[in-house]
Amino acid sequence: MAKPLPAGRRECYLGVMAIAALQTILDRIDSWPEERQEAAAELLASLEATTGAEDDLQVSDEDLAEIDRRLADPGIRRVELAEFNARVDRLLRR
Repeated sequence: MAKPLPAGRRECYLGVMAIAALQTILDRIDSWPEERQEAAAELLASLEATTGAEDDLQVSDEDLAEIDRRLADPGIRRVELAEFNARVDRLLRR
């Protein structure tokens, strides 16, 4: 049985694996239709633009209180993820 990698080396290895997987996909993009290539470029540009944005996320005390209030509401209607996704699909006419 193989020994697990130490934490620092594991992250490095996983990063190399992610880069290799991305490179494999990038190598195939040339064969995609132009419309799909443009969509992929927009998606990657969007991801790049938000890199680090999660570090800047600030939630006010008022927002936290509102979240707590809504979660504590016994009358709140919750839906399963599948139902939520179906509703989004209907709204977006997918």
